[in-house]
Amino acid sequence: MFIQLDPATIQEREYDDGSTPLKDIRFEKLDVNEWVKAAKAWGGAEEIIFMLAHSGGFCMWPSATTQYHIGNTSYKGGNGDVVKEFGEACRQNGLNMGFYCWSPHPPEEEAEDNNTVTYTKIDKVSTRKEADQILHTRIREIVERLGSDHITEIWIDQPINAHLGDILKELLPNAVVAAVGCHDPLPTVRWPGNEKGVVSDPCWSVTTLERMNRVLKLSLKQMLTKHKMRIIPTVITGLHMKLMFLCTIIFGT
Repeated sequence: MFIQLDPATIQEREYDDGSTPLKDIRFEKLDVNEWVKAAKAWGGAEEIIFMLAHSGGFCMWPSATTQYHIGNTSYKGGNGDVVKEFGEACRQNGLNMGFYCWSPHPPEEEAEDNNTVTYTKIDKVSTRKEADQILHTRIREIVERLGSDHITEIWIDQPINAHLGDILKELLPNAVVAAVGCHDPLPTVRWPGNEKGVVSDPCWSVTTLERMNRVLKLSLKQMLTKHKMRIIPTVITGLHMKLMFLCTIIFGT
């Protein structure tokens, strides 16, 4: 079961455009226990994935990384922490948890996604290193609230240039990871290709040649670096690409 809730809900939009003042972000009737009851009544769901921070940057917990969070709204008199409440409700009812978290973008990456509120205005992100630091801090804050033993799935959106492998291995070694386009780490589960709630059977993993070339080049570079091999400058096309693809399948990275 997937839960999506943030200021975009109030705006009646898919994406939060940052137009709602914090004083007008109101979730007074929110009760996470109702989510748990619905999940258990809905065919016996075993896991709830909660969208903790979407492209607008609003955090459903009082994060130290931004002022744009639930703690600066009127929810529970400014003392609310929806992520902590969600974790407690799931643990009490024996449900596993997953979370969705958007990767902040520095200015040079913002043009890649028009749905992202400018992070230079919200979180003062100016470089990829700073963006990674914010995301790492948020992941630690989330794990502190949910508990690593109960987190079984992670969705990181738009992490193409992010570096998350080490922190996820440290904090959540048993969780499966959906991270579209990411190469650190490589995802262990994938997006099915639509958001309709149903997929075809069989559900093939499809991509474009351009995307495959980019991902495979990065994989080859990582593989050579890992084994301390010298990278020989070349254009990886045609036969080179096919051979590298086969080596990745047979030997892994």
